[in-house]
Amino acid sequence: MPPMRLRTRRTERPRVGGQRLILRLADGPTGADDTPMSTSNPSSHPANATKERGLRTHLALIGAAVGVVLVVIWMIRNSRSVRVDWLFGSTNAPLWLVIIIAAVLGWLVGTATTALVRRRRGAHE
Repeated sequence: MPPMRLRTRRTERPRVGGQRLILRLADGPTGADDTPMSTSNPSSHPANATKERGLRTHLALIGAAVGVVLVVIWMIRNSRSVRVDWLFGSTNAPLWLVIIIAAVLGWLVGTATTALVRRRRGAHE
C-alpha cells in the first residue's frame, strides 16, 4: 500500500493573534509520525475479542474469590452469639446472621417503597 499523502490547507479566518489555523488532511488515518495506520480496530479481531473475554472472565473470577474470602473472614470475626429481642421472647443468633437478615429486610422494604411510590406517581399523572 503506498504511503498516504498529506494535504495542507489554511483557513480563511485568522485566529486569535492573527495566526491562521493549519489543518492537515489525509486520505486516511496517520500516526503521530505521519505514517499510515491500519484502519481496522485491533480489538475487533476475533482472536483479540476472545482474549479480552477470557481476561474479563478471569478478573471476574478473581474478584469473586476475593469477595468470598472477605465475607468468610467477616463471618469468622463476627461469629459471636448475640441476643435478639422480639416482641414476644428472644433468641440467640450469630452476629453475622443478624446483620445479613437486617440488610436483606432493609433492601426489601426499600424496594417495596420505591415500587409503591412509582405506582402512585403513575396513577396521578
